Amino acid sequence: MVALNDVRDHLGKRIRFLRKAHTPFLLEEGIKSLPDEVLSHIFEAGHYITDDCSFAKRVSQVSHRFRQVSLRLPLLWTRLLGEYSKDQIALFVLRSGQMDLDISLYSYDSRVHDHLEILGPHSNRWSHLRVYSEEAENAMQYIGLTELPNLRVLYNHCPIELTSWKLPRLTQIQGYGCNLPPEFIAQQLTTFEFSTSQPDESFDIKPLAQAIYSMKNLRNLSVTLKRCREASSDLNIEDLKTPSRHSVFIDTLHVTIKDCTTYAVVEPLYHALSHLSASTVNFTLEDLTDMDIPTRCTYLSTGRGNISMFPHGSTINIRILRLENPYPIRYRPSLLAVLVQDCDIANTIHIEARSNTTFISHYEAIEWKYFSALRHLRFTHCDELSEMELHALVTNLMIGAEPGKGLQSLEVIECRGISEECLLDLADNVGSKLTWKL
Repeated sequence: MVALNDVRDHLGKRIRFLRKAHTPFLLEEGIKSLPDEVLSHIFEAGHYITDDCSFAKRVSQVSHRFRQVSLRLPLLWTRLLGEYSKDQIALFVLRSGQMDLDISLYSYDSRVHDHLEILGPHSNRWSHLRVYSEEAENAMQYIGLTELPNLRVLYNHCPIELTSWKLPRLTQIQGYGCNLPPEFIAQQLTTFEFSTSQPDESFDIKPLAQAIYSMKNLRNLSVTLKRCREASSDLNIEDLKTPSRHSVFIDTLHVTIKDCTTYAVVEPLYHALSHLSASTVNFTLEDLTDMDIPTRCTYLSTGRGNISMFPHGSTINIRILRLENPYPIRYRPSLLAVLVQDCDIANTIHIEARSNTTFISHYEAIEWKYFSALRHLRFTHCDELSEMELHALVTNLMIGAEPGKGLQSLEVIECRGISEECLLDLADNVGSKLTWKL
């Protein structure tokens, strides 16, 4: 037996050595046998799955053949980075043919003016624009480069005064801080992303709310609040004149609350967005430690007068990472129970919550009728999910449910409080509808 083990180990090492030695050769030979047309499609796919400007340069420097193929693909040369030299910018523009251009502007030195001299005559081809500094925006204003007839996506990482710009095709803005579009542009937008940029400052929700209310074609909204400690001192929530609750339907809503943002800021945000109902809602709560949060409220609650939940959509994804809760378990609301009670269209709910979360509280009566729309439920890394809660879900929502009703799938992914024995026992009753990974 010892001799057989030695032979097996030796053969294993030999196989691994041969695999390492020959894999590069086989890969090289395989690439050589690919027609140029197929290689072109691979390069174009590589361009689409990356978002930086270096892919074209890297792939064109691999070999003579790669370079020849890449030079015949205008798409690869359409991303123009502000860090390039004037000659590189001119070369990329030439190689890009007549395709749309993706422009990134910085202002580390005078190169931004040189770049705009080259890029200005091609302003009708600009489809994506990233402005990283006020100096770059000022340079565009100075030379009158504010009419971009083909621009569809604007990433403004600094304040930009858009009132004098002509952007007839603009549909997407990713903004920071006070970068809110004027009403005539807001009405065009289908996608809007907003993120606070100045931490620890008082946050005024009113300008953001008014901008969102004017976005009549909005389909996708993303709001990120980071380190916002105080709401505006003169804020009166009732002054926001929010449209009727859940009266505006959109495709996706992303909300991220993180880095010690307080509930005093979160509450008016939820009120301002309460008119929205989304097909998919994505919520992330991360590094939150507010000790003044009202009793029986969570960072998902809409107000101090009740414990209703803000998220409203047919698919709801919630991630809770590093969240402190100042109250004992008996005073925590049942996250899942209250969520479905306040969202009667929730068909699919995914929850990742590593700590300080109660899903089905045994300190209060659960109204299981509110779960009637729920069909798919997944718990991931929910370390405080108990076997008692899981039993309650399976018993009330799966066992004995009418065909097509109740939970059709329940997933438990790496939840430390759930044993394999518990899962096996439950699976005996519901079969393949229950899946798990330990």
